[in-house]
Amino acid sequence: MKEFSLLHLIQKTKNETLTQAEINFLIEYSLKIAISFLKNNYKSKINHSLYYQDTIEDLAIDSIVPLFIKNNSGILGLKRSLENWSTPIDDGINAEFFISKIVWKRTDQTLTNLLKEKDPFFEKILKTLSLCVAKNDLKKLRYFGTVYIVQDNLTELNSNLIKYDSFKNIPSEIFGYKQIVLFDKLFEYIKTKTEYTPAIPLNLLVKRIKEFHIEKSKIEEIEFSTDDNSFIYDEIINTGLNSLQEKIDTFYIPNGRLSKDDSELLMASFEDITKDMLNGGMSGSLFDYLKFRKNTLTSEQFYNNYHTIMNNLLKNLKKTLTEFVQ
Repeated sequence: MKEFSLLHLIQKTKNETLTQAEINFLIEYSLKIAISFLKNNYKSKINHSLYYQDTIEDLAIDSIVPLFIKNNSGILGLKRSLENWSTPIDDGINAEFFISKIVWKRTDQTLTNLLKEKDPFFEKILKTLSLCVAKNDLKKLRYFGTVYIVQDNLTELNSNLIKYDSFKNIPSEIFGYKQIVLFDKLFEYIKTKTEYTPAIPLNLLVKRIKEFHIEKSKIEEIEFSTDDNSFIYDEIINTGLNSLQEKIDTFYIPNGRLSKDDSELLMASFEDITKDMLNGGMSGSLFDYLKFRKNTLTSEQFYNNYHTIMNNLLKNLKKTLTEFVQ
């Protein structure tokens, strides 16, 4: 593919004079950045079983698509990003940084949305923490596409940020504290036990909170309380599965939508789905889960006989799970 000057292309983006060949170059350039970002961040944020090249490429494409489509006013997403960019872009280095920064941001948003979609527990904890940030002297800062929680007196971030392995080494008991106490304990730990800037990576924080409560639920019976951010995962999962079984028994079987054998097949698949939800999120499509239980299943059979039902049941499951922890 022909090489173009990024600085020249940015100017043409502002003037809305990009050719199709130039847009194609920007798409390929942005796609490479997004794929690189995901390869470096994917394993630390999502269950490693989801780490497939095809999945990464699909996510990368989803991330950059908004940059290269026009809104109702006919303005390219990339131009809108330029209009919101405050730093002058006056040389090739600044042009490269601009493209990289907006792609990192878009990709991180896509990754977070994937986590929320595949894992209702992640979404619940994320919402709870975000509310805590909004109610206290805390704020979110973004650095190279990753969102960090910082204290209000910190205005910008540099490269001296806590690494994944160091964050994983923070004692697990800290992640059992209430939200604002949790933040205070983490800031204190980073300030006194490390040489990093006191900034907490949000997605990794959610992951560690979830890991703490899952592990705790395995070794002792804990009392659920919306005040202390505790989650009884086994009970939540059982409640969700029971709601699906009831829906199947009272609607789908009596109305001839499912046979008894089919209902058992679907319930087995949803048991697999809920296990994956506890361990990082769904690891494939509904078809993948059902085919794992019935290896002779074809795509045509799935979409004709099961897709709508399973999709509705999955929505029901997510609704039950999120309501349970509210």
